[in-house]
Amino acid sequence: MPLTTVAQGRVYEWSHAVGRGAQSGTGFNYPQTMCLAKGGVAFVLGEKVKGGHYGEMPSLKAEHLVQGDLNPNMDFRSVYSTILEKHLGLNPAPIVNGTFEQPAFLN
Repeated sequence: MPLTTVAQGRVYEWSHAVGRGAQSGTGFNYPQTMCLAKGGVAFVLGEKVKGGHYGEMPSLKAEHLVQGDLNPNMDFRSVYSTILEKHLGLNPAPIVNGTFEQPAFLN
């Protein structure tokens, strides 16, 4: 497959509670942290990708946290949906189990 037809994506997810991390400096001495915290970043690379930052930076202000954790503002399934439909020509709904906003990061 020619390089021009490839889009490579990576989604990284972590479970690190903002509030719990502030208490000890790590957040990893709480067993429930791995289940409760949320956050992530996605990188998509390729010739068909429009460079840039999509989405909003999450606030670290205490009044914007949800139960001590970051308040996510983009579902990772939005990124998957965009790649599935715009790049692979597939219907994303049955794969990601729903319909999600598709950020316009592909040409």
